[in-house]
Amino acid sequence: MSRKVTDTRTPVENEPTPERATFPHSLRAEWIKIRTMRSTLHTVLGTLAFCMGLASLNGASAGGDYASMTAADRASFDPLATSLRGYLLAQIALGLLGGLVITSEYGARTIVGTLTAVPHRARVLAAKATVLVAVALPVGLLVSFSGFLVGQAALAGADAPYLGLSDSQALRTGRPSRAARSSPATVIRRC
Repeated sequence: MSRKVTDTRTPVENEPTPERATFPHSLRAEWIKIRTMRSTLHTVLGTLAFCMGLASLNGASAGGDYASMTAADRASFDPLATSLRGYLLAQIALGLLGGLVITSEYGARTIVGTLTAVPHRARVLAAKATVLVAVALPVGLLVSFSGFLVGQAALAGADAPYLGLSDSQALRTGRPSRAARSSPATVIRRC
């Protein structure tokens, strides 16, 4: 026995229509998701701690070895590269964060709600990527800056040559070399 249900509502002309999800809406939702994931804070703080520790260890180790270096090794000693080796670890950690940002919704099955609200997958992916860059870029700059300061302090403490922020060689970290700008293959060969 089925009962027929009829709609007794009268249509209203000025009834609001549901708002479509735009890119700013997706961006705001992804920002909330990345901000509330515990792994984001753990990854960022772990990256900073490990990179600063690595810069300190590299600076102290290279500074201690500087006294026993040959003249050729002393001439090729690069205090900047010594203190900035932690960026390799930062790249791995921020790549891990990127993987967590993209895939965390699939594990919890909340991606269904996300794609229901925003059916354009490209918009969701672009919002995730934008938010990831907004987090990773400042973290990368902070890792470089803190690694530089800690590493140079460790070199100075070991009586090895060190750089200050005003030295021209210290400013080269923000500018890629001409060869690196010309070809990605050159950058790969240098690593």
